[in-house]
Amino acid sequence: MNTIELGVLLDNGLWSYRQKMTVVLAAIAVIFEGVDIQVMGFAVPAIAKEWGVAHAAFALALALGLVGFTLGSALGGILGDHLGRRDALLGSVLLFGAATLAMAFAPSMTVLVILRFFAGLGIGGALPNVTTLTAEYTPANRRPAAIASTIVCIPIGGVLTGLIASHVLISHSWRILFVLGGAGPLLLFVVLWLWLLESPRFLVKYPKRDTQLRHVLQQIGRDVPADVAIVPSPDDGHIGDHNLHEIFAPAIRHDTLALWAAFFLGLTTVYLGLNWLPSVLTNYGFSLRQASLGLAFFNFGGIFGALAFGIWITLHGSRRPMLVATVGAAITAIVLAFLVSGAHLAPHLLFFALAANGVFVHSVMISLYSLAAYVYTTRIRATGVAAALSIGRLGAILSAFIGSFVLSLKTPVYFSLIAIGMAGVCLALLCMRRHITAAA
Repeated sequence: MNTIELGVLLDNGLWSYRQKMTVVLAAIAVIFEGVDIQVMGFAVPAIAKEWGVAHAAFALALALGLVGFTLGSALGGILGDHLGRRDALLGSVLLFGAATLAMAFAPSMTVLVILRFFAGLGIGGALPNVTTLTAEYTPANRRPAAIASTIVCIPIGGVLTGLIASHVLISHSWRILFVLGGAGPLLLFVVLWLWLLESPRFLVKYPKRDTQLRHVLQQIGRDVPADVAIVPSPDDGHIGDHNLHEIFAPAIRHDTLALWAAFFLGLTTVYLGLNWLPSVLTNYGFSLRQASLGLAFFNFGGIFGALAFGIWITLHGSRRPMLVATVGAAITAIVLAFLVSGAHLAPHLLFFALAANGVFVHSVMISLYSLAAYVYTTRIRATGVAAALSIGRLGAILSAFIGSFVLSLKTPVYFSLIAIGMAGVCLALLCMRRHITAAA
């Protein structure tokens, strides 16, 4: 029987409508993830005011949510590699949508903390599978830009949440934010259930699912004659022959450790912004509306920066663009530290500086997802990306307590820490041996 490698089949020919729509649905899922990741940070000042508690009291709620993210990232990647990317993503979207909606009805801090943990499990589980589905449904020469365009939807979700929060929190309860943040993913779950296909790169590992594989390939415009056997590409491996220890194989151990360091420091920095920026700004005397808009501008800058850097990486590889982004993030954070230390800071100047910082910070983090997907082969990609994310989430958990401490200090140390974190990411990237190569 004649054979054809699946990788050759997917990486050549047209990028079909069904493949593009899979990436679009993945991007919509990430928008809702962006909303649910950041909705707590926007709501903290309003909840603190209604319940009469200090902002710092929310450190545990934010930390346990990030613990959920960490566990969810690890479990989501493992489930994605063993049960399928589609089923793992569906379960994750259902969980974080339902938990976020339930938070709208939380009667106490204890209930809020528990629900935030389960929402974190779902958000964490969704992200590695979204990244993997996007990578595996996109031809190799378009993959970095496609992943960047998908992950950039996290700050898009943050912008939407900021714009909504800047109006809702003025005249309505904070609970409306959680209603909106939970209802959207539940509606998306129905769409994904009806329309989303399993990854062919996952199905090809299981000969008993050959009929399903051929159906998926037909749906994306890759008809394969019955007398032609579809075989995995050399890097796809075989059934059940991979494990977590393979990401420490001698050939990739160095890059795994460097990638973990970059994710740890990067997510510590990012979540200092996403979870604590509104509270920091209100602590400096800005209104709830101005604080919400500040985080929205931070995310808004990230949208354009991530897209621009995604194109740059596609054309010229990842090493130079990512190093430029880390340096730019550190410099703009130092500028913000000087700005907030002065008296009578104009809001529009603050918003501009936050947008500039967002351009670089989000570009770094979104590019890291593309880099992680590049470093690991198909066989261990979901596990490798999930492990890096899990290490990064440990930094995010740490950020909850760092932010709580910094909030008590009315000094520019908050933005100084962001600069230090980005400088650390720069050093980790300098240690990476593998970087995305320029598109042919």
